[in-house]
Amino acid sequence: MADKKITAMDVESAPAAADLAHLVTDIATNATNKKITLAHLYNRVPTFLGFSDTGIQTTATGATGALTITGGLVLIRTGTDATAPAPANGAVGQFATFVFDIDGGGVAVITPATLSGGTSVTLTDVGDSVSMVYTATRGWVVINEASGVAPVSTSLILTKA
Repeated sequence: MADKKITAMDVESAPAAADLAHLVTDIATNATNKKITLAHLYNRVPTFLGFSDTGIQTTATGATGALTITGGLVLIRTGTDATAPAPANGAVGQFATFVFDIDGGGVAVITPATLSGGTSVTLTDVGDSVSMVYTATRGWVVINEASGVAPVSTSLILTKA
């Protein structure tokens, strides 16, 4: 086994969290072979990239005010009045998708601390969504929008500053 090339090893199609992976550290100065469990490796991935466990976040019905994004997907639930989550600035490269999930009679007005090109995004129909990425220079940048009303997006409003 010690003389076997990695490319000649069998492929594992269903690895377990306790399985080990080969890791080479200090490549530039003193390359060293080490092992790491898959659980430990994946626990190093930022939580905002995943959609399981804490990756899906739901706002309280009618919630307004500051919102720390803990996952990559934020489901918004409105009350009879407008729901106005105000996402804090994120980590550079952080993605977040906001989806109007439950309509309690109001609209969802997302007002990030820093939004490139505007001050807020309004989702008016269940299923409306907006995806953003956080950048160091522009704050939250809208990279995609979709309407819950097919086939054309007519209910998403980006409010300019």
